[in-house]
Amino acid sequence: MKRRKDRVKMRMTSKSYGEELEIRKYYIRNSQTITVEIFKVTEGYKSFAYSSSIHHYDLTGAGYHEEIEQSIELAIADLQELMKETDKTTEGSH
Repeated sequence: MKRRKDRVKMRMTSKSYGEELEIRKYYIRNSQTITVEIFKVTEGYKSFAYSSSIHHYDLTGAGYHEEIEQSIELAIADLQELMKETDKTTEGSH
């Protein structure tokens, strides 16, 4: 069976700080990490995603949803979109 190239192999760790905060780290490739801070709020979950990449360290993706996993997915998707936009801008300036 062939491994699909579009799938990224990753590892995830999680640490909870009470019931209101959880931090997940997704280890992608050899040197990139995406850290997601998940906050429990009355309406559901607010998540903020950050990249360890030197080119994207100042970007923050945000997601809000009633379900925790969807909140995380939205935050990561937002971060990825910001990263793409930053890369396009950087490519154009060379």
